[in-house]
Parts: sequence; C-alpha cells; structure tokens
Amino acid sequence: MFYYMSHTFYRSIFDYYMESTYFNYDWENFFIHDIGLCEKNDRRGTKFDFMSDVCSAFMEKGINKRNAHYILSLKMTDEQIEKYFNSNYDTRHLFRIMIAHLMDLDREQIAQIEDKSHEPYSQALLVQFICGVSADKTAPILKMPVSQEDKLSQIRKLSGDEIYTLVSRSYSNGRRKTVRVKARRTPEDNFIDDDGNIYKNLLEFPLYTQFEY
Repeated sequence: MFYYMSHTFYRSIFDYYMESTYFNYDWENFFIHDIGLCEKNDRRGTKFDFMSDVCSAFMEKGINKRNAHYILSLKMTDEQIEKYFNSNYDTRHLFRIMIAHLMDLDREQIAQIEDKSHEPYSQALLVQFICGVSADKTAPILKMPVSQEDKLSQIRKLSGDEIYTLVSRSYSNGRRKTVRVKARRTPEDNFIDDDGNIYKNLLEFPLYTQFEY
C-alpha cells in the first residue's frame, strides 16, 4: 500500500511539472537559437526558415512540446520518476534529464547528465549526445583537472560545427518551389552555406508551421 501511494504521489508531481511553466520555459529556452527566420544576401532578400540538427532530431522522432508529457509518461517507470522528483534537482537540470529520456539516450549518457556534479555541463552534454557523440568521448573530459570553461569548450567541440537546414518556399505558375540549403552559424550569429552565401539571422519565428517544436 505504501509503495503504491509513494509512486502515485511522485507521478502526480511529474504530471504537474510536465504541464508547468517551468517545463514550458525551459523548452522554449532550449530551442531559442535552434529555429527561426533568416534572409539571404541576394537581390530579392529571400526568406528562409532555419532549423538546427538538434531540432531536426526532435522532429524526426515526432516529439514536440504538446506530446512530450504523454511520451515521457509511457517511457519512464515509477522508480525513475521517484528518483528524479525526490532528489532536489534544479528545475533546469531536471528538464535536461527529462529530455535525455525523451530522446532515448543510452544509460551511460543519461548517467553523465543526471550526475549532480555535472550540472554545469549537462546542457552541453545533452546537445552533444543528441548529435551522436558517445559517453566514452565525454567521460575523459569530465575528469580533466581543468576549469569549467575549458571543459565546456572541449565538450562542445566534439560533434564539430552544428549544421542548420535552411528552407525557402515560393509559388510560381501555380506550383510550389522548395529550396533547402545546409549552412553553418557564423561568429556574427548569421549563417553561411558551402558556396559562401550569407543568410542574415532575423531573430524572428519561422514562417512555416511544419517547423512545429
């Protein structure tokens, strides 16, 4: 009876958290630089939606803010929920742990993210793992006797430059034309493709609703 009541209690906390402003804020903040609108430096000023590899990984799995709660409620056991919601995790750290489970990271990757001593690196670890980096690549860095800034820098370099997909849609003679471009982010927070074309980041929401996140 106590076992049932305990797990029911923590699952109710989990349900509350997943629908709370804490989760909503951290979700928005997680993608704040990953999706938006940019403009090509050409005569027409062609507009492109942009999306990061991380955001694309969520879309490929069919995961978005609206269904995250439902998907996680099926994935996570009562034991896992009690572990995370009975351990005084910071809400931002807790969010990253939830995303790790949501994205089906492996046991070693989740163990690194959930470790409280790794909280300063948990966001960087999460992004790298979603991009395909394995836990055995990050483990030696986490053990290095260097500053937090140096560790973060080395973790973020593991997957190389993140690639963004830029998409433009237009209509001509009753037919829709779609252009897709792969690009990298510049130090000025714009984008550049392999041909050297520059796309100015307009810091606006994307044009097309298929970039639902």
